[in-house]
Amino acid sequence: MLVEHLRENPELVLRTLKSHQLPHGRLIIATANLGRLGSRLRALLGRSFLPDWKSGPQHRPGGWPLAPVYRFYTASELTTWAGEAGYAVTDCELLDGEQTYWAPLPLTVPQYLIAVSKAKVKGAMPGLRDHMVLTLRHQEKGEQIGRA
Repeated sequence: MLVEHLRENPELVLRTLKSHQLPHGRLIIATANLGRLGSRLRALLGRSFLPDWKSGPQHRPGGWPLAPVYRFYTASELTTWAGEAGYAVTDCELLDGEQTYWAPLPLTVPQYLIAVSKAKVKGAMPGLRDHMVLTLRHQEKGEQIGRA
């Protein structure tokens, strides 16, 4: 979950990682899904879902600072940059998930009902899930760029 926190072009980062990786190694990239349910609901309510690059990193309870978000990416952007860096995308999955840290507070009844409703919607419509996970492998010479 580091791609959206990079200031550099992901292609440059992927190219650098590839130079330090074994030939048959795999690289797994996880990032926020731009089409996730939360983004769509915020847009529907007129709120911004894009990061505010001027603000500093947020802090979560427990003292764990978060890196600032610079940009969200689509699967096609990451697939293109992976291909240009010499990787082939072998798998792209949409997964459900929430923040890495939850405060140990009980949910109210409305919060619980909202959480259950969100889980049911994301289960029925995978495109609204929270995260994309791409699996990359070294691209063979002459192989087409993109998904295998």
